[in-house]
Amino acid sequence: MGQASRAVQSNLSPGGRQLRRRGIHSVKQPPPGKRRKGLSKTLQRKYEYIMGGILSFVLLISIVYAFFQRTQKEFPIASPAIGGFVTELLRERQEQEITGKGEQKGEETKTPLPEEEKSDGEVPLSKEKQPVSQEAQAESYSQLLEQLGVALRSQDTAFLSEKLVYKDGSGTFQKYPENQIAGFAQYMEEYPSERESFLTNIKEEEIYGAKKDGSYVTALPVIYFAITTDTDNTTVVVDTFPSSMMERKDTLSKGPLLPMVYKIRASNSGWTSEVSQDVEVKLENGGQNMPVEIKGEQLDVEEEAS
Repeated sequence: MGQASRAVQSNLSPGGRQLRRRGIHSVKQPPPGKRRKGLSKTLQRKYEYIMGGILSFVLLISIVYAFFQRTQKEFPIASPAIGGFVTELLRERQEQEITGKGEQKGEETKTPLPEEEKSDGEVPLSKEKQPVSQEAQAESYSQLLEQLGVALRSQDTAFLSEKLVYKDGSGTFQKYPENQIAGFAQYMEEYPSERESFLTNIKEEEIYGAKKDGSYVTALPVIYFAITTDTDNTTVVVDTFPSSMMERKDTLSKGPLLPMVYKIRASNSGWTSEVSQDVEVKLENGGQNMPVEIKGEQLDVEEEAS
């Protein structure tokens, strides 16, 4: 027994013998190669975890970047920071949800534009006032005057043709020719002050108010141009009327006329140039004729009806 113990002690290293003496048994240490191998496996796992996290982060960034690159035209990104990406994404989603709800309900957000005033202080007519010919018949002459004002501003020639009339020789109410009404509406559109003057002048129901087929109308006085010439083969043209060829001592009637300015032109192959003159027809001229004399290359008009 003593020999065996001494043999074991002799095989121990100096450190081992010292531990043996103290009553502590030495722990069997793994070989150096095995320790290095275990340590490398631990480091490898940690390395894989770190690299996996980095790759996941890079992949996430790549996905977010690709998404915003695709939508950049519609919603540009202000900042490349991650926080900026998330903020912009949330804001875009909220806007899309709001827009989607509005489209589903069929709601439209429109800001009404203020009505612009014309140079003469008048407010443009709304579309509901056009055309007046589709509105109900006026129940009074004053209401008819309001409708006439709207029709003149909107150039509703169909309504004007129905409501502006004159009496023929037999006392029957007649409509003005379409060309006359169209020219009158155009003139009143170009000269708003004349339009307002006309509406003021026809306010007296006792003079201009009448009924035709049970509806209120405005009966205007009958006015004609009575044109004469002292030259054969003279061509005469009056605005809104077809041209006419006149012979000496003929009398040419052009009408009925509406209150506006007419241009009268006359020409002849023997003249050096055409002659013309602007003639204003007024309601105050109410009568049968406005004499127009063409003498040679001179044109004279008597603005007082005879």
